[in-house]
Amino acid sequence: SEPSDTDKYYLPDGTMIEDDDGEGASMTGGKWVWENNDICSGAIPDKDACSGTNLLGKASGTCTTFPSNDCDSIDYFKFNDGSLLYFRGMDEGKPGPSVVIGGTGCYKNAKGTTNDCDSI
Repeated sequence: SEPSDTDKYYLPDGTMIEDDDGEGASMTGGKWVWENNDICSGAIPDKDACSGTNLLGKASGTCTTFPSNDCDSIDYFKFNDGSLLYFRGMDEGKPGPSVVIGGTGCYKNAKGTTNDCDSI
C-alpha cells in the first residue's frame, strides 16, 4: 500500500507530523497511522497507476514505534469484494514477516505468515 498519501505520525505529546515532514524529528515512542491506502496488484511504484483492475482494495493500520526505531504494526486490508484480511508484525526499518491474524469473506479461515505483502 505504498506510496501513501495518508501516513501521519503522532508524537507522544500528541503533535502530528505528516509522512514527508518528519525529517530530523525524533520518530520513536509515537504511532504511525494510515487509512485507505490503495492496494495494487504487483509492485506499482506510482500511485496514479493503481486504478481499474490494478486496484484490489484499501489498506489501513497503525504502527507503534519503540526507542530502537522498530515498529509494532497492525494492518488490515479491505478488498473490493468486501473481504477483510488482518496482519500483525514488526517493521525494523524495512518490510518484514507478518502474522496473518485472520479475515472475513473469502479470507475467513486465513492464517499463517507472509514475508512480502506486495505479492498478494
